Amino acid sequence: MRIVAAGGADVTISSPLQAAGADALTNSTSGIPTYDLLSGFNGSTWDRLRALGDDSDGVASATLGRLLALARLSGYNGATWDRLLSEGNDRDAIANTTLGNLQTLAFPHGYNGATWDRVRTLGGTSLDGLGQLSVSPAVPGASAVKSLIATITSSTTRATMITPTSGKRIRVISASIYSDSATPTDAEIYFGTGAHIGSNTTTVIYETETDADNLPIPNITWPDGGGPVGAVDAVLSIRTTDSIDFARFIVHYREE
Repeated sequence: MRIVAAGGADVTISSPLQAAGADALTNSTSGIPTYDLLSGFNGSTWDRLRALGDDSDGVASATLGRLLALARLSGYNGATWDRLLSEGNDRDAIANTTLGNLQTLAFPHGYNGATWDRVRTLGGTSLDGLGQLSVSPAVPGASAVKSLIATITSSTTRATMITPTSGKRIRVISASIYSDSATPTDAEIYFGTGAHIGSNTTTVIYETETDADNLPIPNITWPDGGGPVGAVDAVLSIRTTDSIDFARFIVHYREE
């Protein structure tokens, strides 16, 4: 290239043209690139950007920068790029694919440890089968509501009213006490085998005074799923503080 400088002096600059595309060009590489290919700087040198036009799985990670030209989504599995799979049907037992998976199902699914199943919403009491959303106010896994009646006559000794199924806990829903005695007495309901309700104040359920004339049927009710709950295998105990002719206890509960 010939340049005429001020004063009429000639200055000649020589610059070789870079006619062909190449990788690993440094910032100081001489030459004027004449090709219309994109290059990307990798931190050290300039490389031609790759455009992958194939639509396949197991596409290796390029050591050089690249532009993805795939029309479909791809996901990196830690080693290669794979097409993301889309399950378009509505079914259970959808296996984990070895490739990435985009769910297009309109229903929520839950993983059971091996496959993906549609989440169940059950209105009954059965808790078996596939994953489910509970619509009951009770704790999921609780039994149906149970009830029991027990009677104390002429005794102030603790009695076991309910023994839960092994490995279960009792959750109380309601309790009522009936007395036909004219003698007032304190009626106690609590968890565990303490001699009286004060043996362990953390296990108290209900205590009230009852007699036939003034308060013959005291009762208490909690929201289903929100009542007192005992420890695993803890019994429910009842007791009266006075030896009366007759006191009847009725309790509604769930096991969970």
